[in-house]
Amino acid sequence: MAFQRDAFQVGAFQMDAATRAARWLGGQKFNLLERGTVTVSPGSDSLFGTANLYDGDASQPHRFSAGGAALYVQVDGNLTQNPFFAAFSGAAPDNWTKRGTGTLTNDAGFPKLDGSSNLVLIEQDHATVRSGEWMQIQLKGRGNGPSGLHVRVINVATNSHLAPDGTWTQSAVDAWVATAVAVQSITITFQMEGFARCGHQDLATLRVELRAPAGEVGWAEQVLVLPGVNFCGVFGHKYLEGRFGGELRSSRDAFASESDLQAGLGPMQPAFYGLTSALFYRRYWRLAYAVAGTGPHTASYTAPFQGEVVIGQARTLARQPRSQFVAPWRTALRQPQMRVASSIGRPRVYNQTSYPHADGITIPFRLYSETVGEDALAEREEIEGRCRAGAYPLIIIPDDTRPRVHFCRLPAAYDRSAWSPDAAGHDVDLVAQEEPFPQFGA
Repeated sequence: MAFQRDAFQVGAFQMDAATRAARWLGGQKFNLLERGTVTVSPGSDSLFGTANLYDGDASQPHRFSAGGAALYVQVDGNLTQNPFFAAFSGAAPDNWTKRGTGTLTNDAGFPKLDGSSNLVLIEQDHATVRSGEWMQIQLKGRGNGPSGLHVRVINVATNSHLAPDGTWTQSAVDAWVATAVAVQSITITFQMEGFARCGHQDLATLRVELRAPAGEVGWAEQVLVLPGVNFCGVFGHKYLEGRFGGELRSSRDAFASESDLQAGLGPMQPAFYGLTSALFYRRYWRLAYAVAGTGPHTASYTAPFQGEVVIGQARTLARQPRSQFVAPWRTALRQPQMRVASSIGRPRVYNQTSYPHADGITIPFRLYSETVGEDALAEREEIEGRCRAGAYPLIIIPDDTRPRVHFCRLPAAYDRSAWSPDAAGHDVDLVAQEEPFPQFGA
């Protein structure tokens, strides 16, 4: 989904629940760039480095080291270290821990777990998963016919185990058992247990255990843990509209032979975004830029700036703003114009700017419940809890059919009252303040 600049610049939005939705991202490490391995082409300017892309501070810009036709920001979104067991320098594959007294050997580059006498397992904790996040685990392994490799996936916060159907249970069950002699592959899509279930913590620890119970033998070949992605946004950028195009692409082979277009991004100031048609689980994601043309601002867009790049999982508000409610937003200048009048009354304007850069946008949200007010309150409290009342950013898309997107923080204090307009529902307020974006001159 791509957007271009249109008349939706100053004013209000009005939700139509049948066709539109408000979405949000927020909290700790909601940006996949914070959790994965980031590559920038052709590189990053030494003064405006790669880490500025995902530091959660849109006022600290990143800049490419040079311009050109092949500018991109790429992330390897796999959360497993040593997923193919390529490094095997000690008693266990690197980044994996051996448990049990059974035998573990390196068999042609892959771990062989021989539990003929006793249980043996290797495990790895993935501490950067998020509560409530949709994920996918992609596994490869084999057995010896009568027995095989057992895989367990555990939410450490709750000691819940992932069942083969992607649900969670308190019983100690295997998510998958590979017994065939030939290598088998399986993909399990699941949602991490929610924010409240994980003790009101944004981050959760996911443990993956590869096991050979007593009397069984198994081989492991791959463990990939991939968060789902449906959103890409650029905030506080220096691009010239009409001379820029952006594409969110995905790949399973680091773009060696596969490069699937998932969303187009049409530029607008001071931020823009794109949404995919669904959640996609790919290892590699790339925001590719196409910058061309000549003009007075050539230098500014051949080596562009951006305050923050976000690739992640946008959630739809479970309680949408009321369809009849109109929420205004307003824009203020950070560098107001200075004007003086000549002796004959002709105005002279100083501090000119090509775009009225926003000082902040305040959005009063109404999270509406058609049943009981506690549902809306619970959602607001989850947003507040994940963002730690402003310690971490909050991205709000007021209407996912419109181009406006906001990079915000919750203010230190605001009216948290709830009220009931009638017997059928309750409204509660959620107010966010947009972050300042970097200034690059006219």
